[in-house]
Amino acid sequence: MNIDDDIVKHYESGVESSRLFVGVSQLERERTKEIILRYLDKAPSKILDVGGATQGIQVDRCVLYICRSSVYFAETKNPDPELLKWWNWKDKN
Repeated sequence: MNIDDDIVKHYESGVESSRLFVGVSQLERERTKEIILRYLDKAPSKILDVGGATQGIQVDRCVLYICRSSVYFAETKNPDPELLKWWNWKDKN
């Protein structure tokens, strides 16, 4: 498989090395692991996950709020029902 040089340079630079271990990106990491474990063979495989390239693109902020709520739910034993409503996770201005 040929991979564009810019993609190789980006990932070799290390800027992505910890991204999936902090904040709402942890949810992305868990969803990706679930997809890999569910759909890929157990045999050795190579996976290339090139990001969505959302830099400079308008993204609906509600997605962020839903992710915040989801992480809270996953990490909290007895979550407050009010904090399971995405709109309660909006940025405070």
